[in-house]
Amino acid sequence: MAAYGRFVTVSYPFLMRVYGVNCTGSEGNLFSCPLHLTPYEVSYPHCAQNEAGVICQGLHIPFSNCSTGQLRLRGGSTSNQGSVEICINNAWGSVCDDGWGVFDSNVACKQLGYQRVGSKPRYWSYYGTSSLPIMVANLDCTGREETLLDCRRPNSYGILRCYRYELAGVECEVLCTDGQVRIVGSSNPSFGRVEVCVNQTWGTICDRAWNDNAASVICKQQGFSSYGAIAAKNGYSHSLLPTNIESVICNGTEDSIMDCIIEYGGDNSNCDSTADAGVICQDVSIHVSNCEHGSLRLVNGPTQSEGRVEVCINGVWGSVCDDSWGTNDANVVCKQLGYYPSEATARYGAFYGSGPGPIFLSNLWCNGNEMSVLECNRDMYSVRSCYHYEDAGVKCIGSFPVHLSRSVGSVLGGEIVIITGPVFMADDEINCTFGHIEIPGAYLSEEQCFCVTPFGANDGIVDFTVKIKRGTTARTGKTKFRYVLPFLLEDTMSDIDVISNDGYYIGTEDAVNVTWNESALTEGLLHSYNVTVNITMILYNTDLHQWESPKTLASDVPASDERAEVIIPDYPEINDTSLRLSQIRVTISNFTLSSKIQKRVPILPIAFIAARTLFRRGAKAALRYLYRKVKKIIKDKIKEEIEEVARSLKLRAGCELWHKFDGGINTEALPPCPCNKNQATVDDRYAEEKNWEDYIREEYFDRKAATNGCYRQSNVSFFGPSQQCCYGDDGNILTGTDGGSAYSVYPSNLLALAGHVVQDLAPRHLCCAGKYFSGCQSRYYDKRPNDNCSSYPERPLPARTFGDPHLVSLDGTQYTFNGHGEFILVKSMDELLMIQARMTEPFSNDTNQTSGTVITAIVAKHNDSDTVQFEISNNNLKVLVNGDMINFKGLSEQRFKHLTVSQKGNQSYTVTIYPGITINLKGNDIMLYDISVSLSNLYLHNTAGLLGYYNGKPEDDLLSKSSNTIPSNASNEVIHSQFGLTWIITNPLDSLFTYNAGGSWNVFYRPEYEPAFTAIFNDSILEKNARKMCGEDWLCIFDIAATGNINIGRNTKQTREEVNQVNKLLKPVFCNRPCVHGACVSNNSCVCASGYNGITCNETVYEDCEVNFCLNGATCQIAAGEYLCICSARFTGTNCSTEIIDDSTISTSTSVTSPMPTDANKDQSDKSIVIVGSFVGIIIFAFVIIIGIITTTCLIRKKTEKKKGLDVNIAFVNKRNFDGHEKYEIN
Repeated sequence: MAAYGRFVTVSYPFLMRVYGVNCTGSEGNLFSCPLHLTPYEVSYPHCAQNEAGVICQGLHIPFSNCSTGQLRLRGGSTSNQGSVEICINNAWGSVCDDGWGVFDSNVACKQLGYQRVGSKPRYWSYYGTSSLPIMVANLDCTGREETLLDCRRPNSYGILRCYRYELAGVECEVLCTDGQVRIVGSSNPSFGRVEVCVNQTWGTICDRAWNDNAASVICKQQGFSSYGAIAAKNGYSHSLLPTNIESVICNGTEDSIMDCIIEYGGDNSNCDSTADAGVICQDVSIHVSNCEHGSLRLVNGPTQSEGRVEVCINGVWGSVCDDSWGTNDANVVCKQLGYYPSEATARYGAFYGSGPGPIFLSNLWCNGNEMSVLECNRDMYSVRSCYHYEDAGVKCIGSFPVHLSRSVGSVLGGEIVIITGPVFMADDEINCTFGHIEIPGAYLSEEQCFCVTPFGANDGIVDFTVKIKRGTTARTGKTKFRYVLPFLLEDTMSDIDVISNDGYYIGTEDAVNVTWNESALTEGLLHSYNVTVNITMILYNTDLHQWESPKTLASDVPASDERAEVIIPDYPEINDTSLRLSQIRVTISNFTLSSKIQKRVPILPIAFIAARTLFRRGAKAALRYLYRKVKKIIKDKIKEEIEEVARSLKLRAGCELWHKFDGGINTEALPPCPCNKNQATVDDRYAEEKNWEDYIREEYFDRKAATNGCYRQSNVSFFGPSQQCCYGDDGNILTGTDGGSAYSVYPSNLLALAGHVVQDLAPRHLCCAGKYFSGCQSRYYDKRPNDNCSSYPERPLPARTFGDPHLVSLDGTQYTFNGHGEFILVKSMDELLMIQARMTEPFSNDTNQTSGTVITAIVAKHNDSDTVQFEISNNNLKVLVNGDMINFKGLSEQRFKHLTVSQKGNQSYTVTIYPGITINLKGNDIMLYDISVSLSNLYLHNTAGLLGYYNGKPEDDLLSKSSNTIPSNASNEVIHSQFGLTWIITNPLDSLFTYNAGGSWNVFYRPEYEPAFTAIFNDSILEKNARKMCGEDWLCIFDIAATGNINIGRNTKQTREEVNQVNKLLKPVFCNRPCVHGACVSNNSCVCASGYNGITCNETVYEDCEVNFCLNGATCQIAAGEYLCICSARFTGTNCSTEIIDDSTISTSTSVTSPMPTDANKDQSDKSIVIVGSFVGIIIFAFVIIIGIITTTCLIRKKTEKKKGLDVNIAFVNKRNFDGHEKYEIN
């Protein structure tokens, strides 16, 4: 084989004397061929360095009857592909892949009769090796040659440096049929570069005029849906094919691209080779909608202005991917939808759920000036690498920004909110919506309008929307408004009151005076001489846990009167105890805005009555009758004592009725009380109770005088029972009448607070507030018992994660697990509770290598609650509820749906989720370094996850997702692979996390991550500092070795020290002999309840009565706070009023009974105190739930229950005047 060029450079000069050689190949030697020879020692001057060479083959190379330059393909699965072989001088040989490229392969394919372009060169003996000699290397074709031997071979001797694993191959394009189309460039046939056959040659379409109509035709022609087709530009895997079509114009209805208007290109096309048209097609099963191409909608959001972003492409709705999604993109979406084009919130990670349709847009790069998202630059083909767990969402603020004069207000409403932001006009129809309650607003000026906060069902954050309707157009603006319980606010409205002729004892059909402060109603914004008000009453329904519809008591009363007399109407009965709670509300009904503009607006309450009172149906007459009888019988008593006796009797009568019908509380479901105040402080199931006088007037609810602080169980469900524990000055728990009590309703919000007043506080007042005839111990604490801490603690300490992280399960098993991703920390097996944690490598500026992870985010939700998330972002601990960041400035405790979040310090929080979940956590700039989780007994035998199977048995805590139990003493490697990794979240749709621009689930998901399992230091200085700081704390040392961060180790050590201190505080105490009427507060030491004494509090303390209401010479004593009558031998009964006629029944012992009042100066044989027939002489007492805000009235319905042996009036009667009534005695 002839070779060209210099094979090797020599250091000595030589002469080129032979040139113009022209052999036929049959000559015996070179000089037998025609040639030219220069004179001796004369070199041929026109050849320079182009010395001729030769490459010979061995004698074993077989002869082939082929022509020099002939090609063939060998080793391919089809005839148009294989290794390229070439014939040189009747011998077949291979082609080396050195310098082999698409131009060379195109020439080879053209020579073989295939398409002259579009070939795919193959390298590295793609189709296998060969024993044939390598005959060609370093080809340099331009693509225009007809054969490979026409191409330049600048270095023929390259074959000597080529090996059999470097053989060149090719896949040629077969000739096509004109009009054929195909989609190429990816393994998915539904998207890629569009190629069309013209003149039997595949070529591209220039994307200069390419649009979705043409894309729709291509997709239909290829068997995909013509709907939802996306025209892609800038090529998909650029091709060197010719541009067969310069431009194409379709209307979308054509069956073939060749039916469109076409301008052909070819070799002379001026379209850039990278400007190839592409397409993304949808399956024929795609759901088709009658939507306008390019239109947008927001789906699955709680309001119209937020949700998952969906765009219409060719009649199909599809999602937007959150890759590169940002504020500018979100603002353009809001602008296109008609909302305010700024201040939008971008949502990530399928925040509003995953979409069912295709993903149409991805990697948007909007600058914010575009009018629609389709005008934004974007990466067309990246949609195929996006998944629905990355669906983008947006939250728009409305048509204009909204700024409120107050963003926090009372749940009771009635507060003026001034709104600025848009331009207002006097004829605008203005409406404000607080949550789901829409109310009318009013124009003030071009810059301002105002609305009055309505009565809110509960405290918490709600969406605030102001809607302005002007002619046929309407615009809206949005922000947030927070309702809070009034005692959390500084400005309580105490200028309004309700007064009856009998103080706070008010009955139905009574006339009462309602007073108000005019300036408090209008807040100085309205002209008082034209303001009128309405007065209404709203009753609280304890069965439905909601407020009923208002009843109008007075309407259009001039506000300047500042007083109105109203009649309390009748009301329906709810339950047997007949306690009702009521609001008396004052609302503005009409006002004048200016001397020129008058507008009548049905505004909701601007102010409320500030007192709450218990009503009694028909009570006024009954009480007056009681007073008259008492005065007649006990005429020699001073007036004050008579009134106190009457009051005590009324309270006890109401207590008796309540005790008869109240169902009590199942205390077995409540946790035991801590034995001292220090324990209560660190037990995360309890929160310190606010003083009653914060929201209830002291004159109506007596405080427990001996208490020095009470704690209330906080992790309970809505309207669920809870435990109250009270402590004395010495810090020990109090029992008996001075102690706490089980609550029927935990006051977690306004509705529950109303239920708490009716079902817990009011009964306690009935039974415990009277000076005489107290039923506190025998009646109230019978239904609302207190706990004496005898079973404290009944469970292990809270589960915990800290440090690198180290975990302590719900049953106390400790282990270390360094995963990378999002994990299920704990879930309930009934799928109602879910707590998840995110583990990542800690961010660090140090050069130390990290081989451990930390918890950087946690999210929790119960099926009935809002979702709360804590995460470290930009070196700050952020709190999100339902994806919105929460600001705790000025309000350290914030309530949401079945969720309370309290800020305890700068980066320390407590979360209570109802029912039965408490989470405490602390964070810094890189991690959540201490997280504790407490669950109530509701979750016993009902949990799984990294915090273990909660059943009180540590040995089976490490239960994998596949239900395999891993021994707690297993190695870190085994725990990591066989337990921890099984709880990684593998399906992104199962994640509760809200994501930001930093990425979604897939960014954190790294199940292959392998951490350090032992403490190994690569830095001797770091090791020295670690051991100096940690001492013998091996977890501290491990964390520093794994993360390279000494601060992480320091946090671990501090957390463990704090936990040890808490453990000491929570250490239980024991008494060998149980405390009968008291609490065991230290080993073998009882603290007795009021009225009891003795080592085990088993001795009752007796005191003399101030007034003896016992009859027939009986002795009156007070035992444990309650009156007792010790009867003589011949008398028995409640007050020793019944004479024993039959001598045989006379006992030698005395009879001890509870007394009823009588006049000691009357003939006791003729007097007896009874309750006549069916009675509900229930108390009438007033109380205030929230200072200066609301008058709430509890109504006690008059009952007639002849069948039950009850009647309604309390009276003192003579035995000779029973008139057939049954007796009903108070025991």
